[in-house]
Amino acid sequence: GRAQLSVRAIDLPSHGETEAEAQTFDDLVDALCGELNPSRPVALVGHSLGAAAAIAAANRKGGVSSLTLIAPAGLGLHIDAEFVSGMAQADSVGAVGHLLRRLSSRADAFSPTLVAQIHKVLSRGRLSRLADDICREGRQLVNVRSALASLANQIPVRILVGTEDRILNWRDTLDVSPAIALHVFPGAGHMPHWDAPAEAVAI
Repeated sequence: GRAQLSVRAIDLPSHGETEAEAQTFDDLVDALCGELNPSRPVALVGHSLGAAAAIAAANRKGGVSSLTLIAPAGLGLHIDAEFVSGMAQADSVGAVGHLLRRLSSRADAFSPTLVAQIHKVLSRGRLSRLADDICREGRQLVNVRSALASLANQIPVRILVGTEDRILNWRDTLDVSPAIALHVFPGAGHMPHWDAPAEAVAI
């Protein structure tokens, strides 16, 4: 049953509590590869840029028994570049508050204290070089389509997307591989696991 599962949440470089820094997408992939062990396969879950890193790491290193991708990056050119650069620069608490609303309608309920806390973390500038590496002149630079197509022939892969995603174009997931289970969340944004948590957990 679910209670027997052991779960690990990894802070990728330049994210969360880790002191490690990422200047490129490959830095994220390298860090994730360091967590994977082919002799002890894991069910890997990734969101957005983390989903793209999960695809690349699973393809390179192995050690993944199944792959769950939530609003994955790296599947098409379109990206909300203003969101990426704005979060990386974190010019003000107000600007960060506006940008958070692009992730999910639930961000409207964030307290001013929480938004200020998110701004404080982002204002350290840890994401600025990474942002330049993944997005330039309004386009995604990361492409994990072939890696994903290869993985879909080897392990179970599923993708969760929201039809109201303002950061990426969810339709980029439609033509990757018929072997992939695609779960479309009507009305959800870039964070379908926030917007429809019960449905996401059930999947």
